Amino acid sequence: MGAHLKPLAIAVALLALLTAVWWQSRGPDAALETRLHETLFAFEVSDTALNRDVLLARAGLLRRYDSLARGRHELKRALQTLHSTDPDGAEIVASDGALERLEAALAEKVVLVDYFKADNALLRNSLMYFNTAGQALRGAALAASETALAAEIGVLSHAMLRFMEAPQARVGQEIEAILGRLPPAPASFRPDLNLLILHGRLIVEVLPRVDALLRQIVEAPTGAGVTGLRDAIGHHFDR
Repeated sequence: MGAHLKPLAIAVALLALLTAVWWQSRGPDAALETRLHETLFAFEVSDTALNRDVLLARAGLLRRYDSLARGRHELKRALQTLHSTDPDGAEIVASDGALERLEAALAEKVVLVDYFKADNALLRNSLMYFNTAGQALRGAALAASETALAAEIGVLSHAMLRFMEAPQARVGQEIEAILGRLPPAPASFRPDLNLLILHGRLIVEVLPRVDALLRQIVEAPTGAGVTGLRDAIGHHFDR
């Protein structure tokens, strides 16, 4: 029986030796592949966090934009890491233009985020004024027996609420019609009423634009860029 086991032991030993040699020869490549995939994963995490924070900002749950700036910085840092890897890694990620496409997608997304930040800040300010001033004006109009004005402001508030929930064009047109037919107001009401009209029209204009920017940001091809780059890396190391 020992005579039969001896060739088997030799075969196992040779297999172990060959495996060790293979891993040793592949060591640097394996380490490089791991670093590249880790960097791509870090990019994906930051990209997802940026999308989340944009959604929170649109919902009014993110008062400050610090996390948006931080997310953009982390995404750019991940790309810089891919650029500054060793020469072999730099050549891999640059192959087939995969890294260039990812950089272009991120550059476009960063611009969209900047537009979103500006428009969303404007929108939040107008919404805050409209809601507060609308209630105050309606109360003041009722107290002054300006029932027609109070009624129209009430109708306007309900229409604006529907527009905020679903900014459809027909609801925006309805709001514009209400704003255009508001009855004359006493002199003491006019400054606040004029501001209410101004902010109401601004909301109708800006809210759909903010939501369009939001969709473009979330659907930006950064995810596809990561997939393309990951495929390029996998193809290189699977050869």
